Amino acid sequence: MLHAQQQNQQDQFITVIGDSLMGKMVAGESIREVYGHVVLTQGKVVITCDKAIQYLSRNNADLEGNVIAKQDSLTILTPKANYFGNEKRSRSVSGVTLNDTKVILTADSGDYFFKQDMAFFQGHVKMYDTASTLTSNEMTYFKSQNRMVAINNVKIVDSTNTIEADSLEYFRTTRIAFANSNVKILSTGNNTIIYGDHLEDYAQRSYTLINKNPLLIQIDSSEAKDT
Repeated sequence: MLHAQQQNQQDQFITVIGDSLMGKMVAGESIREVYGHVVLTQGKVVITCDKAIQYLSRNNADLEGNVIAKQDSLTILTPKANYFGNEKRSRSVSGVTLNDTKVILTADSGDYFFKQDMAFFQGHVKMYDTASTLTSNEMTYFKSQNRMVAINNVKIVDSTNTIEADSLEYFRTTRIAFANSNVKILSTGNNTIIYGDHLEDYAQRSYTLINKNPLLIQIDSSEAKDT
């Protein structure tokens, strides 16, 4: 029973240690500044950095310098981050890279929700794995589901197709994609471009369906003109 209570406290509150620590009160709030080989832990979440400012009553911390956050197979790299212990959420607005051994995800800014195993990235978002590369302005990545939802200037490229759309939902394991609005698919295998408003792409079956306002253009390379 005592062990369970201790474990619950470790999961609930963040702890921060380092080479040196200075405590002070700012506007009635207790703050700790920690420097050198800083380690923040909360349950399975472990974050290292060069400097941390811990806000005890809020259960939050500001992290600076070589920030590396880990949970199981997940690693997040960023120069600076804010960590919110009550939500188990990290946020960075100074460039962020996520690597979970399955995909690498980069963006200008991003939030990671450690409880939900979910990332929300914004600004020049890029995801790549062994099969494809996906870029967009915003992306939500559901790690345990191997699922991504991207919006605004979406493009996904694999060995045979390039798909562009306003929004796209992509399932990594099955390589199934659903795209909506201003859809364009360029197939390098048969020199075709297809436009439409809704697309379903089943890459492993080499099957694509566009069933809303489809328009197909096939390029006749022998005559160098569209047909």
